[in-house]
Amino acid sequence: MGVICDYFVAPSDEIAAASVSEGPSERLPAELASEVVDGTGIMPVVEMCSLEALLTARTYAEVRAERRGDEPVAMEDDGGRVVVRLAASLVQVLAAAEPERLETAARQWSETAELARTDAGPTVQFAERLAALARLGSGRGFGLYCWICV
Repeated sequence: MGVICDYFVAPSDEIAAASVSEGPSERLPAELASEVVDGTGIMPVVEMCSLEALLTARTYAEVRAERRGDEPVAMEDDGGRVVVRLAASLVQVLAAAEPERLETAARQWSETAELARTDAGPTVQFAERLAALARLGSGRGFGLYCWICV
């Protein structure tokens, strides 16, 4: 089994951090727990910088150099379980992405060295679900987080 990465929204770092032990599906209020997006194998920093670069037509290096966020809000088991708050710049780009632009970027993303997928379909579906989650969170003033379990 690989690294589990569940993406979710929460109203605060404290509420997101409460999910570190059991994961967001177990600790969030029911209406938010039902919105968790399975991103197993898609890490929140390197891979998401690639997606943001593709959505903004900037280079990976530019995005990474300007990136603020991607900070752990909770950690357990010597880093075996971590909750990371994703950068606001990524959330804004995802929330504003037009469907056609998102699909094009996700198809390109599936071909990057980090993902290297032969079938772009699952990557496109993941990007669409993540963008919907970003819109949901942005609309409520919530942050976007990733629960990582090694």
